[in-house]
Amino acid sequence: MNIPTGYCREGYCSQPDCGIDLRAYEPEHITNDMAVFLGIHPEHLCIEEQPENFHLSTVTVDLTEPMGGERIFWFELLNDRRPIKVYGDHHYHTGDRINMFINPGKVHLFSQETKDKL
Repeated sequence: MNIPTGYCREGYCSQPDCGIDLRAYEPEHITNDMAVFLGIHPEHLCIEEQPENFHLSTVTVDLTEPMGGERIFWFELLNDRRPIKVYGDHHYHTGDRINMFINPGKVHLFSQETKDKL
């Protein structure tokens, strides 16, 4: 699971490289300026735009791992190396730039202070 950190304010979680609209995700105990961890499974990131998704960032592929019917692309985001798992026949190589999208409903929030799921 990708676990970047961020701060919530008025329905958005922001980090230096990107912001995530979390207004559809309404946990009861989130306050403004609350420090959170965002839990994002690699298979919930995607490289194709879909109506429910929004553009998270454009990243550079560091490594490609073919895994049969899926591929794992490694990239750097928020000062950490992270994976994205994609299904199908995608031919990206090291150094290629790809757009990354996410469905906000697939994000899991955790308190940085207590480590509890929100």
